[in-house]
Order: sequence, then C-alpha cells, then structure tokens
Amino acid sequence: MSAVVIFPTNILAEGVTTVTGTADTGYPESRLYDRSPDLYWKVTAGATDYTIEVDASMLGDDFGYDGDVFGMIGDDFGIGLTSGASYAVELLYVTGHNFHGKQIYWEYDTGAGWIEAWAVVVSGSDPVVRTLAVPIMAKTWRLRVMNIVNPTASEVWMGRGYSFDVLAKPNPVHTEISNANWFQNIGGGAFSVKKGDQKLQVDYNVSIDGAELLAMKEIFIQGDGYSKPFIVKNKDGDYYFMYFPVPPSWNFYNNNETLFDLTMQEI
Repeated sequence: MSAVVIFPTNILAEGVTTVTGTADTGYPESRLYDRSPDLYWKVTAGATDYTIEVDASMLGDDFGYDGDVFGMIGDDFGIGLTSGASYAVELLYVTGHNFHGKQIYWEYDTGAGWIEAWAVVVSGSDPVVRTLAVPIMAKTWRLRVMNIVNPTASEVWMGRGYSFDVLAKPNPVHTEISNANWFQNIGGGAFSVKKGDQKLQVDYNVSIDGAELLAMKEIFIQGDGYSKPFIVKNKDGDYYFMYFPVPPSWNFYNNNETLFDLTMQEI
C-alpha cells in the first residue's frame, strides 16, 4: 500500500520571518511564503550570503485549531507542537530559485546554537526538496544561500507532513489536465492556444481513524476555505504544489474509520 503525504503549513507564514538584504520594489520577502509560486522575491545586489530565518517559538498547542470540522472526536488537538516553544518540521521545499551552483545550508536552533539539518550544492533550477527522516522540534529555522548575486525565489516552504495510506480500491487515478484551449476556425479546422504545461491531477481514497482526523483538520484549516495550495508528495514519491479543485467528501464508514475522497490538482 502506498501513501500520500500532505504538507499543509509553512512556518515562514506563521512565524516571524526575516531575510537578508532589501528586497526590490514589487518583490517583497512575503513572496517567499504567500503560496503563489508565480510571484517572486528578489534582491538586486552584488555577491553576498543570504539568510532566510523564521522564529516559530510562538506557535503553541492550539495553533491553527478552529473548532471541530468532523464532529466531536476529542479535545487533544495538536500538530506536533510544544506549548509556545517549537514546531515540528521535516520538509524543505524551494521553488522558482536561481540557486544553481550555490552552497545552501538548512539549519535549526533548539536554544543551544545552530545545528545543520542538511547542506548541498544546488544543481539546476528544479525545486530543492529535502525531507528529514524524523521531524525535528526547534524554535528557529533558517536557510542560508552562499555567495550569490541577485538572488530570487518564489517559495520557501518549511513544515511537517501528514501521511495517509491510499486505498487500492477504488483505484487511485493520475490524470494529466490540459492547459490549452481549442477553438474551431472559420474553415472548419481547429487550433489551440497553449497557456502553459499540462497539470497533474490525482484522485485518492483514504481511510483514516480518529487520530488521523486531527491531521486532516489541519489540512482543511490551513487551506482557508480551499483557497490556498499546499505541498503534496504523491503516491509515486513526487512533490507538487496542489489545491483542491473540488472540496473533499467524507463518509463515516464506522465508529473507527472515515473514508475521504481527495481530488488534488497541480497549480
């Protein structure tokens, strides 16, 4: 059985984030965590080291909680937090960057100094993705990019994922969604206007218990009425920015299980 992992929360948006340098007009630091990968942060300057740092120490046990979405299933809601101290993080995802050939360091501080979680020389312009084997609780996280001229990035995501086993029946479905419009011309032929690359859509059914319902709550709450995208690791192990094109539906199968039908599409 394969699993889908959903990362609903970016701590850069929830904590206090600071960035080296002065961003160019129209390319503010907030672009790094606005969940809009087509909008960019940029600094026009000579070669220097840049640090993107977030203080997550204020994220308490009730972070993100806004009532019972699925009914009374308990009062112990939390998403791996310690009260007012730390937030569990396991994913680094950076997209829309120009970090090719640059050394980056992903680090955290639990109160006793900076510790390296991961370091790499970036190759290419594909998203930088790193998932830790075990989520780490830390007060502060940072990403350092070394000796770079005119840095830019569209999204820097740090957060925790929630894993759900994908049911084999009904069959999970992956579909490529066309990003082109077709029109008929006056002679009876057809032509297309391509707006971009095709997009992936996945349709998964998952069965979850009471504890996993709490995680599903966080996904829905952070989606802000299905208006915000999130990071998904699909059942094949590939990472995408996705959203719910239609709200998920759920079926209360029995006292212990709830069946969810999840349709998610790449933005």
